[in-house]
Parts: sequence; structure tokens; C-alpha cells
Amino acid sequence: MQKQILVVISIIGLVVGRDINGAGLALIKEMEDFRADFYWDQIGQKTIGYGHCCVYHPCDQLHPPLTEQQGSELLRTDLVEFQNCVENAAPGLNDNQFAACTSFAFNMGCGTFTGSHVLSSIRARDFNAAANAFNEYVSMGGRVIAGLVVRRKREEQLFRS
Repeated sequence: MQKQILVVISIIGLVVGRDINGAGLALIKEMEDFRADFYWDQIGQKTIGYGHCCVYHPCDQLHPPLTEQQGSELLRTDLVEFQNCVENAAPGLNDNQFAACTSFAFNMGCGTFTGSHVLSSIRARDFNAAANAFNEYVSMGGRVIAGLVVRRKREEQLFRS
């Protein structure tokens, strides 16, 4: 039943809005890493799979351990919200720009993306400034997080490519 629910949600999610490209999906998977069982992320939120946050997306129907395929389906479902957020806030991006922004929004939240210097620079059509702005978002709780430094650099590179 769980797999059927994930497949149906994934199919529905894939037909709504714009999809992230393979480079963006690979970046998110690499940065999130796959975990078959529940774990607590860096800010203390119950999480599973490729960064599926149980605080925002109920996990009642999930019965770990997940397979990587189930984790991928769950990620695709989760990404719909952030793909739509980016497309609505910044229509007309090329595939890699869209993918980089979707990765950022997935990691930081749609609210952070829509209030970011990344987006304001995109809207000003200053794509160099937008690419540079990814690197402003590397701290949590006032301290720089090494993983965020790496992720933002990778998003910047994808945005520029």
C-alpha cells in the first residue's frame, strides 16, 4: 500500500508544473544523502530518505527501512512544492538555473528563496549577482555550516552552467 501511495503521488506530482533536470536531482541526492530509516537532521527535525522532513510532510504511512527507489519517489513528490515555488517566483529560467534554485528552495524553504538575494537578483536580470548570492546562505544559528558551504557552491556552479 505504501509503495502504491508513493507511486500515485509521484505521478501526480510529475504532471504539475516544471520538473527539475537530472543535474539538479543528482545534486540534491548527493547533498541530502539517502537514509533508509528516520533520523534527526541538523536542526532537530525528524527526517527520512533524501531529506524528507516529517514536520512538513507526514510520515505516518512510511514504514522504514525505505528502499532507495522509495526514497527517490518520495523526493520527487516533495520537490513538486519547491519546483512550483521557483517557477512561480522566477519564470523563464534555463534548466540549470531552475534546478539550482529548486535545490536551494528544497534545502532552505520556499519562504527563504522568495525573500533571498538570489531571487531579487534574478528579477533584476543580474544573473551573475544571483549566482554569487547563493553563497550568502551558509549558516544556521549564526555559525557557518561546512555542508552548506559546499552545497551553495555546487548550486552556484549549476546556476552558472
